[in-house]
Amino acid sequence: MNSEAISSSLDPGAEIFPPGITRQKLEQEILPGYIGRARWFGGKARHPKGFTVLAAPALGNAKMLLVGVDYADGAAETYLVPLQMAAADTLGIGEKHPQAVAARTSEGGILFDAIHDEAFRAALYSLAMAGGSQTGSAELVGLPGHVPPELAEPQPSRVLAVEQSNSSVVYGDRIFLKLYRRLEEGMNPDAEILRFLSDHGFTHAPPYFGAVEFRADGSRPRVIALALGMVSHEGDAWTFALAELDKYYARVLAEGFDASPFAGVSPPGLIPTRERDLELGDGSGSQGPDSQRPATAGGPASQRPATVEAFASLVGNEFLARVRQLGVRTGELHLALASDDRDSEFTSEPFGENERLALALAIRTEGKRVMDLLEKRRDALPAELNEAVASLMEAARGIDETAERLAAATHLATDRTRTHGDYHLGQVLNTGNDFIILDFEGEPARTLAERRLKRSPLRDVAGMLRSFHYAAHSAASKLGAQRASAEPFGELWAATVNRAFLEAWLSKTAGAPFVPSRTADLAQLLEAFLLEKALYEIAYELNNRPTWVGIPLRGILGILRAG
Repeated sequence: MNSEAISSSLDPGAEIFPPGITRQKLEQEILPGYIGRARWFGGKARHPKGFTVLAAPALGNAKMLLVGVDYADGAAETYLVPLQMAAADTLGIGEKHPQAVAARTSEGGILFDAIHDEAFRAALYSLAMAGGSQTGSAELVGLPGHVPPELAEPQPSRVLAVEQSNSSVVYGDRIFLKLYRRLEEGMNPDAEILRFLSDHGFTHAPPYFGAVEFRADGSRPRVIALALGMVSHEGDAWTFALAELDKYYARVLAEGFDASPFAGVSPPGLIPTRERDLELGDGSGSQGPDSQRPATAGGPASQRPATVEAFASLVGNEFLARVRQLGVRTGELHLALASDDRDSEFTSEPFGENERLALALAIRTEGKRVMDLLEKRRDALPAELNEAVASLMEAARGIDETAERLAAATHLATDRTRTHGDYHLGQVLNTGNDFIILDFEGEPARTLAERRLKRSPLRDVAGMLRSFHYAAHSAASKLGAQRASAEPFGELWAATVNRAFLEAWLSKTAGAPFVPSRTADLAQLLEAFLLEKALYEIAYELNNRPTWVGIPLRGILGILRAG
């Protein structure tokens, strides 16, 4: 984003905060140090070279500074910095929140982050929840949703002390407000989608209660705050899955089950068909008469489970029921997002040749990048990954072949819609008996325009399938000497759970235009999205967590084998 999309009309010598704190003083003396050390500032490693106060609309006793940050590489970002001046530190900001102090005056005054003032938080609440505007050369506009009458007045509030890229405020025990720090020009997909879902009766996402936009001549609006209903929960679905995996591994390792026949099992080929059910066993697809009985190590092959369903009791029938519930909720989300043919921002559109070729190109390009990275860094990877890396090098041609088959699939017909955009277990809350889906901002590394694109909902499905696979191996990594014995069972757990999730999603969305009607097309498109996701994961892990790269390596090998 280019911070110059807003042209500052503030005179460099104009006093923004009395006594004597001008725009020039802010830009040259105060903001570089204050923003540079703020926990929400994401450009610390990018060598900022300049700070510009683009606008300073008032809210309560504060000024909502929009600050353009220019970097040495030519890039630019815009940050929201709400600052407030007090003649004396009567609120105890310096003692309670020293990191929030931007400057002090010789007379004992203090310039501080207004988020720590209750009165400012109340003004922000009122604007978001009741609407209205704070006008001037730049404008703050409230966009209220359906607010319960008992929440019309500001509630007692507190700032959440968590390290993240935004600031979070809780009002009473009912409202969660996110104050965005890095602002992008245009509609924020989190606010946009949550408002749409609330308006269309989808109850498995936090209810939208209001938002605040910044508006200025010559630029598109920017969402600066989003107010949502709080959700009582027991933690996210990632934590829930890891707890279930701990119990699962304890069962299979304690009872000595033999997982060797299932070492090649992987999530991808899990789409059930009338002609061919998912078959595991010894690789031949045959099933003995006793194949439904779990067997201990050393038992005859005919007693080893030959289908994913045979392991349901080991995985946990109650947990699988919750997985199916999540599949249903995910399907309901996608149906809701495709339910309005009058709103052009949400109307379904064909997943046509351009989208198919773009996906094929992305797979081919990312595949080449990943193989180059692996070649450069394979000597630095853990020795235990040598075999998997070598196997992928041998199977690399399969990546291009997947892309080529997709590019040639002119018969593939389906729709694309708005989607979650960054769907995984960490984006879902477990309420104990149901799930709430949240965080619709999309992948943070992508531009806002990219995050608002319509895509196939199967991309979300692939993200969740990969997340279950990650969970299986993340839990296994904690098992020390038993890890090697556990990992084949991790693959089997992922296959079992992914099948349950996918079947439930397909059942809920049956007949929807965004689900390919031909099973072969469905399998091909899901395979492509799984491969795209796993390739991204390998590149990410190589650059950030090399010891984790084995998880997506296994995933890609499984995808290529299944394809």
